[in-house]
Amino acid sequence: MSDEPIEGASVQIISPSDLEKSLSPDPAGGQRYITKFDSQSLESWTAYEHYLGVRQHYQHKGRWSKFLLGAIASMIGYQMALLVLVGLGILDFKGYDWLLPGLLVQNLAQIVGLALYAVKHLFSDITLKNGDK
Repeated sequence: MSDEPIEGASVQIISPSDLEKSLSPDPAGGQRYITKFDSQSLESWTAYEHYLGVRQHYQHKGRWSKFLLGAIASMIGYQMALLVLVGLGILDFKGYDWLLPGLLVQNLAQIVGLALYAVKHLFSDITLKNGDK
């Protein structure tokens, strides 16, 4: 190879600003990229926060479900113990004919109420209902 210049060839040195202009046909293109990047970043962050919220929501539902399960089990246990004690003659409510049926109905109403609450609120869908993502 020869170090001699090629006839008709020329070398042109361009400035960095001229290079930037030649690479970007639209001078505002960089700004639009940054704006689009910021918008996508915000959408991603919002989706991640929503994911964390949904995850915490279901963890909280799990804790409440266990609490309600224990509460209902204790109410049923109380009702069973009361009936057994009355059946064995240890407790005597003969002077209060209304007391035992009242206690049993109240306890049953509490059990049904807690079960309805659990079904309605703890096991409801938490997705957005307005058609958003």
